[in-house]
Amino acid sequence: MSMPYGSSISRASAFWPRGRLRRFFGRFLACGAVCIAVSFIHAQSSAAPGIKLQTYSPSDNSWSVTFTVLPSAVPQPYSTINSLNLEAMQQTDNSYQAAIDEGSMLPSKGVFQFVLYLNRASDFLQEVYAYKVIENSYGSFNDLQGVINVRLSSTDAVIGTVTVPLHCADGPPNALVLSGNVPTAPVEPVNMGSEKDFSITLVNQMSLDAALGPPTVQVSCGGCLQQPVSATLSSTSLAQGDKLQVNFKLIPNLSQAMHAAGSSNYLTLKVPLTAAEGGAQRGQQITIPIVFSPPPLLLVPCVLLGILLGGAIRAFAKNGRFKPWPWNEFILGLTYAALTWGIAYVLFNSSGTEIQLVGVRLDPTQLLQAVLLCVLAGAGPAVLKQLDNSALKKLPGGN
Repeated sequence: MSMPYGSSISRASAFWPRGRLRRFFGRFLACGAVCIAVSFIHAQSSAAPGIKLQTYSPSDNSWSVTFTVLPSAVPQPYSTINSLNLEAMQQTDNSYQAAIDEGSMLPSKGVFQFVLYLNRASDFLQEVYAYKVIENSYGSFNDLQGVINVRLSSTDAVIGTVTVPLHCADGPPNALVLSGNVPTAPVEPVNMGSEKDFSITLVNQMSLDAALGPPTVQVSCGGCLQQPVSATLSSTSLAQGDKLQVNFKLIPNLSQAMHAAGSSNYLTLKVPLTAAEGGAQRGQQITIPIVFSPPPLLLVPCVLLGILLGGAIRAFAKNGRFKPWPWNEFILGLTYAALTWGIAYVLFNSSGTEIQLVGVRLDPTQLLQAVLLCVLAGAGPAVLKQLDNSALKKLPGGN
């Protein structure tokens, strides 16, 4: 005989009193809430911390470097990075620990990037998060090492600093400079009748090491020198602040060099340079002025002619006539002309110094200019008394 439906409800109600049922569901919901909260807190504590790297720029803001931290930080065991070449973060407190993989510092698709490993200090030796960081440079500057602040995205608090190479996208514009920080190289005299060997000293002024490629030399006067012009480097790698010798060998082509003599000529040295730790290659350019001097077989007769003319003019200017011949003035003029040219020649070959007379710079190694220099020095101030030329008074024949 079937039991009435109402009696089943009555029995269930007797087993689960209404108060007990409410307490059961209340405890169930409370336990569920606690579990959800614990799971949420655990998820938050185990999630990758959001970070950002502060923009780097000099005081004049002429250039800057920004950093993009890709959002997909990948967790991995610390044991997988233990053998890498790591540069540790300098911590501002003990909450987080980080390190940069120096082996990951490479350009990719035209931009420089590296990998930074970070986690809470308490978990760092067990598990780390790998952040890929992309470096974006704006403006032109020499590559350098920069100290960058690492901040938490949530609070903007600085958790430490990392030292990373900052690379110009187009490569360093003037990483190699002349030793002594001089603006231009001294003038190099080149005798048309012989080979010329000389060297210059360059300095790596970056705060990074550099690798150098084969140098090339361009000549402003074209075929005045045999091509290619020989230039060799004393080293193909430079540490920061290191010096480098560049050795040149010039072989003039006589006819074309004579045509180029007297005009401004120069060599342009280009050295491909790549900054260490992922820098872009860029040619470093140095300009060396050169001046051609004629062979001694041509120069000496011209100098002798100028000396004789200078002495003769001085002698004639003394009396206004050649009879009787004023030998004292003639010999004095010869002496002044010879001494002036000799001093000018030594100064020019040792330091590139030129003498200026009557507003004209005179190169003692050039044919016509050497003649003019000897004539003016030998003739003396009596001939040029109407000319306002202070340089003339400093010559041996001046008063």
